[in-house]
Amino acid sequence: MKENHIQTAKSKHTYYTFGIGAEPLLAFHGFGQGGKEFQVFEKYLGDKFTIYAFDVLHHGNSEHTGEPITENDLKELINTFTQQHSIEKFSLMGFSLGGKIVLKLIALFHEWLNNVILLSPDGLKVNPLYRFSTVTSPGRFLFRGFIKNPAPVSKTALLLKNMKILDPKIYNFLYSQIRTKELREKIYKVWITYQNINPDLVKIATLINKNTFHFLLVFGKHDRVIHPKYGERFIEKLNNKDVFVLLNTGHQLISEKVGEYLKEKL
Repeated sequence: MKENHIQTAKSKHTYYTFGIGAEPLLAFHGFGQGGKEFQVFEKYLGDKFTIYAFDVLHHGNSEHTGEPITENDLKELINTFTQQHSIEKFSLMGFSLGGKIVLKLIALFHEWLNNVILLSPDGLKVNPLYRFSTVTSPGRFLFRGFIKNPAPVSKTALLLKNMKILDPKIYNFLYSQIRTKELREKIYKVWITYQNINPDLVKIATLINKNTFHFLLVFGKHDRVIHPKYGERFIEKLNNKDVFVLLNTGHQLISEKVGEYLKEKL
């Protein structure tokens, strides 16, 4: 595993290299993870792909100024990376938060793409809480208050779980993400940084329907964090419904099981 860095105007991006395959695959992980997570796919995909797995901003060794990024910032990252590595065509993989980034990159780099693999991606549905907390001044004020004192939210979530209104899996996931001040601050920084990265799903569906690259959308049948129904709704926009796959898993799709499936499919 090799660790390298790319410096752009606003950020230092860390990435790790796995595999020896001829086709470059740029991979982006979910919240609270790191680029190293994708090493699990090396033995399944490493003969076909060289995987360049990025630490998403505010994760791992990537660094960021805190200013929200734009489409141009994503273009700068990918253009700088492909120029440094003399890459003309590449593939993309994104899980959860990383899926939202990849959805945006489809629109920006569709002519460069060979394959796109989305694993339970964020970005298929606009989250009203996310928009309120990042775009509005009252929302940002309340979010900063939540960072200092999460008790009201935690107690409310526990009450809803005990009343069987909130799925226990969602409660456990929520608690795991807000249990420390450091984690809550990371949520705030990540949400603010990516607030302007909102995929145009109609445009993306149109590009997928042109069949200039291979597209695969994978969800876990038992995912309660990003529900498979959002994938089903997006697939309705596509001509080829067979690109949607439901596996017998939960939300965590960077795994041996998914690696075995991708090896057969790609």
